[in-house]
Amino acid sequence: MNRIMKCLSALWIKSGMLYLCLLFVFPLSVRSQSTGMINGHEYVDLGLPSGLKWATCNVFASTTDDCGMGYAWGEKTMKYKFTQKNSKTNKKKIGDISGNSRYDVACVEWGATWRIPRESEFEELLEYGKWTWTESNASKGFLITGPNGNSIYLPATDFYATGSDEMYGCYWTATPVEGDNQKAVYLYFSRNHHNLDYFYRYQGYYIRPVSD
Repeated sequence: MNRIMKCLSALWIKSGMLYLCLLFVFPLSVRSQSTGMINGHEYVDLGLPSGLKWATCNVFASTTDDCGMGYAWGEKTMKYKFTQKNSKTNKKKIGDISGNSRYDVACVEWGATWRIPRESEFEELLEYGKWTWTESNASKGFLITGPNGNSIYLPATDFYATGSDEMYGCYWTATPVEGDNQKAVYLYFSRNHHNLDYFYRYQGYYIRPVSD
C-alpha cells in the first residue's frame, strides 16, 4: 500500500544563526511475490483486483500445455465414462463447493489453500485479463495476461464441435446453477470466443486451481 511521504522539520537557533533541518522518511514498499509455489504447485499473481493467485497447470497435468484429466462437477475421482447415472452430484442441492473437501478436487489433490475458482473469479479473469489465442505443436489455447504483465495459459481441451475440427476449452467453476440441481457454471472457449455458460454436472471438464 502506498503511504504518504512524511517530512519532519526542526529549527535550531545558535549564535544568532537560523538553521533549517529537513528529514525525509521514505517507508519501505512491500510487494507480494508475483510467482511462487504453494504445496509444490506453481502460482502466478496476475495483478487482479482480488489478488487471487492462479495455478500454472490444471489438476493432474504435468506441464502447462497438458490438459490433465476431466472431472465431473463436485467429484474427486477420475473416470472415463461420464453419464447422469454415474454422477454423484446430479439432482443434489449443493452450494458453492470451492474449498469444500467433500466436493473440491483441487482442495483434495493439491491441498493447502488450493481450490476450484468460483464463477465470480472467472468473471474477474474475463474482465481484467487480455486473452490471446495461441497455437503451437504442443497445444492450442489462450494466453491470459493480467494487468501487471504476468500471464497464465489455459490449453483447449479435447472437445470438438460436431462436424468441425475446432477445439474447445471447458473448465468447471465451483458455482452451481441456482434453482437447477443438475447443472453448474463452466468456462467455455474456442478461438473466437470465451465466456461462462452452464451445463450438466455429470460432464467431465477440467480444473484450473486458484489460491487466495
